[in-house]
Amino acid sequence: ARPGYAAVSDHPVPHLRQLASHAGAAPPKIARLARLCAAGLPVPPAVVVPPPPPADLDPADRAAARNLLRDGPVVVRTALAAEDAAAGSFAGLGPHVPHVETPADLEATLARLRSPPIAAETTAYADLLGLDPPGACWIFVQRKIDRRHLYVLATLPGGAVFAERYDGAGAVLARGEGPADAFVATPREAGPPGALARCAARVAQVVPPGRFGLEIEVCEDVAGRLWVVQARPLSRRLAQDAGAFFDEVARRGETSKASGLLQLDAEHNPAPLSFAHAALIDRLRARRPDAGGPVVLAGYLYVRTPPRDLRPPAAAPPDPRATLERLRTAWIPALAGTVAALERRLAGAGARAVARAIDEALAAFDDMIDRYLDVLVPARRAATARAPVEAATFALDGRERFAHVLPAAWDVASAPLAQAPAAGPPPRPPPDDAAVAVHLAEWDDHLFALGLAAVRAVYRAAARVLKLGAGEVFALSPAELRGALETGHAPADLLAQRREADARARRLVPPLRIYGTTPLPPAPGGRLRGVGVGPGFEGVVTPRRDLADLAARPPADPRRAVVVLPALLAQASIVLARLGVRAVVTEHGGALSHGVVLARELGLAAVVGCPGALDLPEGAWVRLDTRRGRVRPATAPNGQDT
Repeated sequence: ARPGYAAVSDHPVPHLRQLASHAGAAPPKIARLARLCAAGLPVPPAVVVPPPPPADLDPADRAAARNLLRDGPVVVRTALAAEDAAAGSFAGLGPHVPHVETPADLEATLARLRSPPIAAETTAYADLLGLDPPGACWIFVQRKIDRRHLYVLATLPGGAVFAERYDGAGAVLARGEGPADAFVATPREAGPPGALARCAARVAQVVPPGRFGLEIEVCEDVAGRLWVVQARPLSRRLAQDAGAFFDEVARRGETSKASGLLQLDAEHNPAPLSFAHAALIDRLRARRPDAGGPVVLAGYLYVRTPPRDLRPPAAAPPDPRATLERLRTAWIPALAGTVAALERRLAGAGARAVARAIDEALAAFDDMIDRYLDVLVPARRAATARAPVEAATFALDGRERFAHVLPAAWDVASAPLAQAPAAGPPPRPPPDDAAVAVHLAEWDDHLFALGLAAVRAVYRAAARVLKLGAGEVFALSPAELRGALETGHAPADLLAQRREADARARRLVPPLRIYGTTPLPPAPGGRLRGVGVGPGFEGVVTPRRDLADLAARPPADPRRAVVVLPALLAQASIVLARLGVRAVVTEHGGALSHGVVLARELGLAAVVGCPGALDLPEGAWVRLDTRRGRVRPATAPNGQDT
């Protein structure tokens, strides 16, 4: 089997399967693996050694453990009596030896672990959670998998999983390292993602998921085979509770729209949308299934795929420079002329004329969307591939000429930045390929704004005819607006319901990513952004080099401290809680690393896997926005900005 360490041994080695008949006597960690093995799942061969009386190791156990070494190294793991239970995981607190090669090393390891002293952190963890003492350790010697990847999975509804992929060797979770990738996988997918989801679904058939689902560790060996090495119930939610948000989704009858993986379009629409704009999004989704699946939930815009990540067409992409020239000299002027003509015709128009203009405005909006999706998006991708540009570079040439249609927020109900077009020079053609990419990314805003302006012009005219304020008229969809114009009045009860719904939406904190009705951790990446855990918090930055430095120099005021560490180890989360520290930020780590699991169970506030955390200056006052996974500057209680 060398060097893969994964072949099933032909030697007479007792396997976890033999424990299945009395799995109830073993700790949950071992008992679950035994049940999975008995059900035919790929669990690495192992020899289980119960806690002994103070006597020598049973000869049969010794011989079986030695037999495992014939095919390669083993890992010697332990299982606490209370480990991996629904009330507390004890994740990473049990001792283990990750690599044993020789019979002599195995004997020494077994002798050392047969009666290990329970670590002070382990007992402290039980005390902090109000649990019984962790109890004696069981031992299991397990075939070591020469792994290509370690995946940590959290089960989601419908057989999907949230997955983190770790590429390093050894105990990457215990070290608090960050994942190389984080994604959602479904059983219908091809390749490794689908195989992981199908494996997790089989595990969930054997191991009851519990209230919050299962956490499953899976090794992929060098041959691409999957091996289940751990399964335990999540003792807390994977991400922040979003009950109020999904209550509002249900109240609006939108639960059926919340399907699959969705992410909040916080970059463009961080606030609730007007009902008028939500209707435009519904129209877009129905007309263009290839538009990234935008959906409005509880007033907030979610997308399956952001526009910049939409799949390019099979045909060759349009030439970026030629596309920019068409945008500059044809599309924008033509749509600007349509909007101006519409506004002139609607000035002083009656109800019937305004109602007839609704279809014309929607057609202009649809035409803008089609140009955006069919030409501008692929041209932008081609331009960026040809000449990558700095993210901080902007092209504001001629933007003041569009301030009368550019909205303060990307909502048809939003007032424009100016009341009338500003005089100014027309935009200039860009000089090089890099500038073309930048201008495409900026000038498409002008086209989009003009498409919204056509619809906004009709709503403004309708508000005049119906004697409604802007806050009221944009509470109606285009179909409802047409009905109000035909009858001469808007239903007062509907407008009152919409006002109340909008007020409720503005009090919500929408999750950044959801799968169906399950909130997920935010996507990793971005300076001072990471995975949020626990409640929000404000405090003073207190950097420490490592856990030893924290123990040697505890914060002067632990309850006001935001301790900054390279990573959150399992024992670090316990030390923080014992010191009375309530918040931590780390440079490295993932949503399912051991320290984060314990921090979640202990109720600590944390932002984990947060690039730039170690650069935060000591003494700065910061706010941990754990819902969005961000560290933001804040104002100290004495009023001083930091």
